[in-house]
Amino acid sequence: MNVGFDLDKILKQATPVEDKYTRTPNYLVDKGYVSEMTGSALKCYVVINRFTDGFSRTNWSITSNFLQEKTGIKKLKTLTDAVRQLEQLGLILVVRSTGETNKFSIIHPEFELPTKMDGSDDNGMDTTPENGTGSTHQNGVETTPENGATKKETNKKENIKKDICEIFEFWKTTFSKNEKTILSDKRARKIQSRLVDGYLVEDIKHAILNCSKSDYHVQGGYTDIELICREPEKLDRFINMFPKEQDKTNSDNSETKRNAPVLIRKEYKGAK
Repeated sequence: MNVGFDLDKILKQATPVEDKYTRTPNYLVDKGYVSEMTGSALKCYVVINRFTDGFSRTNWSITSNFLQEKTGIKKLKTLTDAVRQLEQLGLILVVRSTGETNKFSIIHPEFELPTKMDGSDDNGMDTTPENGTGSTHQNGVETTPENGATKKETNKKENIKKDICEIFEFWKTTFSKNEKTILSDKRARKIQSRLVDGYLVEDIKHAILNCSKSDYHVQGGYTDIELICREPEKLDRFINMFPKEQDKTNSDNSETKRNAPVLIRKEYKGAK
């Protein structure tokens, strides 16, 4: 027996289901991040992503106890190492202040700097909105106002983009790279991570120059800017590999002064 039904009528009566899913960026898999991170780091990322992007927040205050509870990670050191790995991969930004809960932000591969929970960016410039209002979540922590971005924050983002491009172009010139060599997301993230750590553009340029002077790295092909900026410890090794030319020049000048002959003026009685 054939039973007829009105499909349009059924669709109109259907109740839409609320979206209860937090999106996970495709680049985690496509760009190889998942293969590089530990299981604990992946757990932390999922939780941080849930409470930031999952609530359309730019950033959020999260305690270590809360992260341990949600991830099931028992040891604090394991948790700390996992968070640090996410920072080194350039996937999150953590703002730490004495006496305050750490503020977490998800960083996406457009190398944009998130703002801090207090309405200022990472260099301490005040970007508090005029009305100073925000919303409160069930755990009582205040969120960043939607209109909290100001011209100072925009300028900071533009400046760091310029710094990243300047460093990349300097690296290309130093190692005679052709025009087909592009500033990939991964390269940009590594440079950005070191700038966020507090390294100056000149520090990274000096590391690039030192890498170009190292026969081991040049002959072995270990000269990519991503390798040089992979982690703070590696960047420090490149920076300290050879002294800066200015320091060397100053040292040479001091040595010359020490070795220069000293003229002794003799005083004679009756001399005018």
